[in-house]
Amino acid sequence: DLIVSLQNQIKILEEQLSKAPDPVELIEVRAHFEGIQRLTEEKDKQIEEKNQHIETLKIELDKAGHDKEAIQNLYNNYMLQMQTLINQKAIEAPGTKKKWWQFW
Repeated sequence: DLIVSLQNQIKILEEQLSKAPDPVELIEVRAHFEGIQRLTEEKDKQIEEKNQHIETLKIELDKAGHDKEAIQNLYNNYMLQMQTLINQKAIEAPGTKKKWWQFW
């Protein structure tokens, strides 16, 4: 009886052992998974860095837009002053230049 019982347990254990995964294969799968996990973490880190750089570029682009507007306003004001000077010269009576020795 005891021998039969032990033989049955041995058969059951052999069946379970045959169904169990190969330890070497399990180690390889774990190593592969850890490698993928490290790559994923590195990819996420790179994505975060790129997102921060994109935000920095957006801020710089917005600032450049404001600078462009300021330069355009400066140019417009300068052109308006030049046009005013041209108009003043045109209003003055032509041919009535002051003599070279008169200052005022």
